[in-house]
Amino acid sequence: FESVKKEIWHKMLNSIDYYNTVSGKMVYADCPGGEVYVEYQTNLDESNAYTKVQEVNVSDTSAIMSSDFSSFSDANTFAVEVFTDGTSLTMLDNLNRTAVNETNSVFTRENSEPLDDDERVIIEEDGTPGYYYRCDITNTFLASVSLLPQEMAFGFLTDFSLWDVDKVDTYAQRECYVISGVSSDDYGEKVGVQNFQMYVDCETGVLLNYRGYDENENIHAYLATEEIH
Repeated sequence: FESVKKEIWHKMLNSIDYYNTVSGKMVYADCPGGEVYVEYQTNLDESNAYTKVQEVNVSDTSAIMSSDFSSFSDANTFAVEVFTDGTSLTMLDNLNRTAVNETNSVFTRENSEPLDDDERVIIEEDGTPGYYYRCDITNTFLASVSLLPQEMAFGFLTDFSLWDVDKVDTYAQRECYVISGVSSDDYGEKVGVQNFQMYVDCETGVLLNYRGYDENENIHAYLATEEIH
């Protein structure tokens, strides 16, 4: 890579090219009070995946940011479970006791051919940016915000002048690039985040930790990995 920034950009857009199997646990919130706890495991080569999602009550966000996951209340039943077996997807809604099976919602490696980095972002005639996404072959529902963080890269890192690589540090027993920056005006207004910090796995580009701060420096959105293998 020509620079560390280009390496991070590339790997976050193409993390699925850097691992075959992964399992883990994480907490994710895209707005205050919207926390979900996610457990996941996936085999990309076989398109087999299992994801469990539960809304949780995080009593101390600062503790989560310090990797103390005892601060949120566990639920006995996961609200949603999603299975893929290579050809079909089954979603169980345990709260409403319903199940849905779909045969056209599983993505395989054949569905997600590599794309040139230079072709991932285009500028439309009216000046607005457009993005080319790769198919989410993790088939892991909400966990893909961590395992294939394309949207985070497009939203926060497209303009290299708005962020910096601060250091390399260990998080969740993984070596990570620690990056921080400010949001573009348009994207920041859209997601309610003015500045951010991310821990990006050096080897794979998986997003392990994210903190998005509002204009008052309060945490507005976040992702924290409890464990990953």
